[in-house]
Amino acid sequence: MRRGIFFEHIRTLWTNRSEPEYARAFAGLYWRGLLCVVLIALISSSFFATALYSSTTVPLTSPSAPVTSSAKPAFNDEALKTILQELTNRQNAFQSLQAAGRMPVSDPAQAN
Repeated sequence: MRRGIFFEHIRTLWTNRSEPEYARAFAGLYWRGLLCVVLIALISSSFFATALYSSTTVPLTSPSAPVTSSAKPAFNDEALKTILQELTNRQNAFQSLQAAGRMPVSDPAQAN
């Protein structure tokens, strides 16, 4: 029964929010609502930060992480040289096309 009175009071404040006699009560309700939203945001962000911190520190201190002794090289020199040569060839082809200029294109509207 008490809950119904509370929501009826809020509905009365909302419908009469432009009336001067309800302005102070509506402002108080609005202020408390904003404080609740800020409190919920602070609590959720602190939970998120705690979860993020704990998820990043656990793998660093975990002894179950496998340690590999035979590390492969980060890249292959031959593959890198091949890729660089292909990029150089493409750049040279682009520069030769750019130096050749535009090819004349006939206007289809003026064709006989």
